[in-house]
Amino acid sequence: MGDYPEASRKAAELAHCAFIDLNTMSIEIVKALGTSKSSEAYVDGLHSNTFGGYLFSRCIVEGIRKANLDIVRYITSDAGTFDSMHPKPLPDEFKMPIDPRVPLPSPPGYPTRISRQ
Repeated sequence: MGDYPEASRKAAELAHCAFIDLNTMSIEIVKALGTSKSSEAYVDGLHSNTFGGYLFSRCIVEGIRKANLDIVRYITSDAGTFDSMHPKPLPDEFKMPIDPRVPLPSPPGYPTRISRQ
């Protein structure tokens, strides 16, 4: 990480814009999930997969709320809240495919692959 987290915070201050500290939140998520479950949020230990992307998008929503940005009004009430120190859902409860390259089984009566022409 080096100086990047602090440099990004400083850049936000200089630009007089909101700063959402995804670095700290991602560290909290990894610690909360533990070694075995946190590995399920990443493709290669660095880049997130669908599950990790979901968790980080929830962090962004919470950051928007905490910063009280104008776009907060577009967050629907059913979005709920998210605590990066107690992330939910856990990987085994996540309903989207962990890897979008691996298709979910099709329901009976539906084609297994849809071709786009």
